[in-house]
Parts: sequence; structure tokens; C-alpha cells
Amino acid sequence: MEKENIDESQAAKPKYRLDARYLIAVPVILLLCFGLGAQYMAYLSGLQPDAVQAANIRAVDAFSAEHDDEEVIVLLSGEIVRKGYYAIGSKTTLRDLLEFAGLKATSDVTGVDFSHQPQHGDAYHIKSSNDPLDVTPWLVNDLQPANSAVTETDGNLINLNTATSEELQQLPGIGEVKAQAIIDYRIKHNGFRYKEDLLGVEGIGSKTYEKLIDQVTV
Repeated sequence: MEKENIDESQAAKPKYRLDARYLIAVPVILLLCFGLGAQYMAYLSGLQPDAVQAANIRAVDAFSAEHDDEEVIVLLSGEIVRKGYYAIGSKTTLRDLLEFAGLKATSDVTGVDFSHQPQHGDAYHIKSSNDPLDVTPWLVNDLQPANSAVTETDGNLINLNTATSEELQQLPGIGEVKAQAIIDYRIKHNGFRYKEDLLGVEGIGSKTYEKLIDQVTV
């Protein structure tokens, strides 16, 4: 009888027991994952106040905007929360700039050199993870206007490949939003090859195109 009771008590015991170390390790790992995830989401949202405060970054209107000798002006486009022109300190890194401008959850930063120090006239394009056909490099070097968007040979025509946002807004029917759309298209497609490319710019239809065709050049 006693032997039967012993056998029954042993049978009642679970076959597997969790080691106490695992019970401690699991919540620790979960906390670490949560912390890293929160930090990553903060980075995507541009929420890095210490880095931003030390970066000496401010938004401007164009490459030709007034700036201090120790500042350079660059352009951000693509999958950016606050795209546009920025005057930054000479020691500012691309990471500082992107944290200030804000990345989106769909920003594709594959291959981007965050330690890169921007130079005056540099243009940066951040691709979208939803657009696998976008092969635009993150650093576009040929967008700085040499002198002006107006050339001697073209009279008073606005050059779509060199015009600043302010210069584009001189065109009929072009405000700040459409001017930025033209710049975004220019960066994404490495410039305009034909005037007709304007029809591919978001917000520009045939009626607007007819107003612009005789006032622009490429």
C-alpha cells in the first residue's frame, strides 16, 4: 500500500520543470527588446533632442540663402518628415540632420553613411521602402545651381534643373507645394530631360503645363 502511494505521488509530479533562471531571463529579454524598439522608433521620428540641440540646424529657403561662414546649405528630399533646404554647422553629420528633419517608418536608409559630413550644395534623397523601383542614390552631387536658374541663352526662362524653390514660385500656378514637388521629381529622376517631364510631377496637370511650357527650360 505504501509503495502504491509513493508511485502515485511521483506520477502527480510534472515531467518538465522550468529552471528559475529562465523565468528571470525571459522578462529581462522582453524589457531589453522593448527599450531597443522604443529607441529605434524615437530615431525614426527624429526624437533625439540632445543631438538636435547640438547640431546647429535651421531651415532655409534655398542654396543661396544667407548663412554664416561656418554654415553650409544642403537639400533633403524623399521620405522625410520635414524635407527642404537646411543651413547646418560645418561639423554636423548626416545623422544629426536626419534626426532633425525626421525619418518616417517607411524611410529606407539602407547604405546611407550617417557619419558623412555634408558640404555646401549637397542634396540628399531618402528612398521609401514602399518604392523598390527608386534607385536614386542617397547623395546627389549635381544639384547645386552654378549661378542662377536663368541663363543668358534662354533669356528669362527658368531652368527646371537648377531653379530654387523661390525661383520656381515665380512661375504661374506654382506655389510652395508644387515647387517642392518639382524639386522632388528632379532629385528622384536625376533631373529633367524634357519639358514634358513636368507632366509627371505630382499636382501639375495639362492646364498648368500649358502655362509653364513657354517659361521654362532644361
